[in-house]
Amino acid sequence: MYIDQKQIEEWMHHIHKVATIHGWHEEKHSPEHWLGLVMTEVAEAVEADRKGKRANMPMFEKESQTPQPINRKKDHWKFCFELFVKNSIEDEFADVIIRLLDMAYELYGESMNFGSLNCFGGVYFKRDQSFIENAWILIRHQLGQSPYDIKKSIQFMLDWSDYLKIDIYKHIELKMKYNELREYKHGNKKY
Repeated sequence: MYIDQKQIEEWMHHIHKVATIHGWHEEKHSPEHWLGLVMTEVAEAVEADRKGKRANMPMFEKESQTPQPINRKKDHWKFCFELFVKNSIEDEFADVIIRLLDMAYELYGESMNFGSLNCFGGVYFKRDQSFIENAWILIRHQLGQSPYDIKKSIQFMLDWSDYLKIDIYKHIELKMKYNELREYKHGNKKY
């Protein structure tokens, strides 16, 4: 799957800004810390696959467009996202990429360049492997802290999304919007 450099760099800046506002960059962490957080998102994608949890986009689109009921205290869009999209494979794939982009900016700032992102197309993702085997391939052979490793991990996720017919562009945009609506440190999470 192709994604242009300008789009991914815009996402990276926005994601890091939102994470900073929500308290996730108040202290410096090691690259291993950030990689550990990426691994948790991969594990959550495996759990979503084990449960057969896919986003119900037709219901999300329909319900999130209807007027908010008067008795609902939560933001209606956020409520619909949590009901029909959150914790699905699509949502967790978006989280993996979001974590990678936040890590990229935290470690490399403006020097992180995605100009050669598409040079990895299809080389690492294995269509003949199971979901969990591809999760292991990502963690074992792709994931790393160098700019090259970050780029190839993102490309792996793009290719995997494409194979599973996930509109990853849409799901990244949805998750970015959701993260903007979340409370500080997502309700006092430690990290």
